[in-house]
Amino acid sequence: MRLFDRDKSSTEPASDQRQVVEGTVERIVYHNDANGYTVLVIGAGGTQFTAVGNTLGLTNGESLRLHGQWVDSRKYGRQYEFEHYELVRPVTREAIAAYLSSGLVHGVGPVMAKRLVDKFGEQTLHVLDREPERLREVEGIGRTRAAALREAWKASEHAHRVMVFLQQHGLGPALAARIYQHFGSRSMSVIEQEPYRLADDVYGIGFLTADRIAQVAGIALEDPARITAGLKHILRRASDEGHFFLPADTLLAETCRLLKLDEATVELQLDQVLRERQLQREDFEGCSAYYLPGMLSTEKNLAARLLALSASPSPSAPEYDTLVQWLGQRVTMGATELSSEQLRAVHMALQGPISVITGGPGTGKTTVTRAICDACDSQGWHVSLCSPTGRAAKRLSQLAGKSASTIHRLLVYDPRTHEFSHNADEPLQTDLLIVDESSMVDALLANDLVSAIKSGTKMVFIGDADQLPSVGPGSFLRDLVAAEVVPVARLQRIFRQDEGGDIVHNAHRIREGQFPEFTPVRDWNGEDTVFMSRQRADEVPAAVLQVVTLALPRLGFRRDDIQVITPMHRGPAGVIELNRILQEKMNPPRPGGFELRHGNQIFRSGDRLLQNVNNYDKEVYNGDIGRMLQIDPRNSTFVVEFDQGRVSYEFSEADQLRLAYALTVHKSQGSEYPAVVMVFHSTHYIMLQRNLLYTALTRAEKMAVVIGDDKGLWTAVRRGEEARRYTRLRGRLCGDLPVRSTEP
Repeated sequence: MRLFDRDKSSTEPASDQRQVVEGTVERIVYHNDANGYTVLVIGAGGTQFTAVGNTLGLTNGESLRLHGQWVDSRKYGRQYEFEHYELVRPVTREAIAAYLSSGLVHGVGPVMAKRLVDKFGEQTLHVLDREPERLREVEGIGRTRAAALREAWKASEHAHRVMVFLQQHGLGPALAARIYQHFGSRSMSVIEQEPYRLADDVYGIGFLTADRIAQVAGIALEDPARITAGLKHILRRASDEGHFFLPADTLLAETCRLLKLDEATVELQLDQVLRERQLQREDFEGCSAYYLPGMLSTEKNLAARLLALSASPSPSAPEYDTLVQWLGQRVTMGATELSSEQLRAVHMALQGPISVITGGPGTGKTTVTRAICDACDSQGWHVSLCSPTGRAAKRLSQLAGKSASTIHRLLVYDPRTHEFSHNADEPLQTDLLIVDESSMVDALLANDLVSAIKSGTKMVFIGDADQLPSVGPGSFLRDLVAAEVVPVARLQRIFRQDEGGDIVHNAHRIREGQFPEFTPVRDWNGEDTVFMSRQRADEVPAAVLQVVTLALPRLGFRRDDIQVITPMHRGPAGVIELNRILQEKMNPPRPGGFELRHGNQIFRSGDRLLQNVNNYDKEVYNGDIGRMLQIDPRNSTFVVEFDQGRVSYEFSEADQLRLAYALTVHKSQGSEYPAVVMVFHSTHYIMLQRNLLYTALTRAEKMAVVIGDDKGLWTAVRRGEEARRYTRLRGRLCGDLPVRSTEP
């Protein structure tokens, strides 16, 4: 049976002079979140035209006044290029409905906004302004509801002024409403006098947006507040890229490039920022390292805690011979027999206060984990298990036969204090803690975890040090292993060949820098790693659809068993485009079904979703995967079901989620799937690395289909050197740099 296909207008002026045009956004064809570049279809006077330029957070139905000129593109034809735009008070029915349902007016969601517009049409805002008694003419609005709406509209009078100002300067209704909800009546004062606070205090607004508002407010390019905000932005961006600090020359160069200022001007303000303790500096061997507040103390404290705990006494463990005898008895009761290196790993974990067990796929890390748990039970020790993500914790619990939780839930977040309940003052009460998938643990979370460990508790970090480092700052597991201050067991013998044999075999080839032996699709005969060659990136989406919706289901895989993984967000073979086509095929719109639109994304009931940020109040965290259960337009809420339970969101919180039919390799870490479709193409050149390919392949349990080109695979395999991360944890652990004195 063949499972895989073989490889194979009146608004336009006569001249190009600059002019102003007005119209309504009918469709957002494309929007780049990174730089704001947008392609719009604008309706005006019964005709449509294409407009291109930079925007922030527009939605369909909004009324715009565009400033620019008409140009003739050889590729795209005649279109309007605008340099800037203004949002005008909505006049069309659709625009009024979008404005009212932005979240600004309490109690008005999409359903109520539609009712109001259906009744009053283009006079809706006039009725709210001048004739609120007429609200009772709308079906479902009685005396009490009408009074509540009148009060809500009246209370939002100041908010309207803020919204109009912000939208006139490029912010859509959702972001404008969020600013007002945060600052309230102080919004205009903050915007005009402290615009860079927006980037610090309001989720979804970064430095570039705040800087744009600041320029409108008349803030000078050399203003100290602007330079300070720019310095912080560069360091925050570095943290997002995995760095704990930046060297002085890098920080200055990047900030000058961002702000378009000379180095002397920026350096002068940098000295002032240091004096105000808004940043921190540490000098070592001629290199000045600049940290965001708290990052330097975090790095020092993490090293100090690890060193102190590793030197602390812990409960005595059984001798090696006694352990071997006892574990041998387990085999007679059905347990897996351990190899000599696995026995040594178990004994090491039980002996020392801190230890690391690392190994690739199929080397028996799970077998060792079960043996450690059983040995703890025999000693009467309480053992706790945790992982960085909910999916990884669920899998750990199933494999180890014991309850496991995420690190966040283990430490118990307190929404009143915005801190973890378990800390140095209230440590965890356990005898031995196993931290699985430790390569995913960033140094910030590692610091929170070790700060909550009391003297005498044993810690065992288990993971694959050859996988990608954590998304967050630092290289915690690699630095801990490389520092050689705690015992490390390296599992090298491969056991798991019966299931996923080719996957395991090829993963080890990749780790050693050898080209994987994927079976070409034309020669496929039941192997569990298949390669589909696609020389052009625009051919990849069709191949992905074929594999996900036809080939793999024929092999018995359910759609929930399949995960698409790709290195990058953008491009024809990136996460955004693949999610779009997979959603269109696997969860198309249904008659009468309500869709939640947010930016360029559409969410429908049944969609697979990814939590993209930590939300401690809801106890959902970056990387958690769930499914959309319900969208309630009446109350402007929706419900997502995660492994740990159901979570309710406001429509305004939709930006915390992304479609998850396709994930980046980083977002897939900590999870395994029965079948993985991996996209690796040479057009992903900037991202291709050996550990990226290795991590992607090791997500597959039973089947891996690789779609791309040989050049992309060769590039990834050959790039064994990782991009440097600026962190000094290893140096502090080795004693080369200072640590803050901390008692365990």
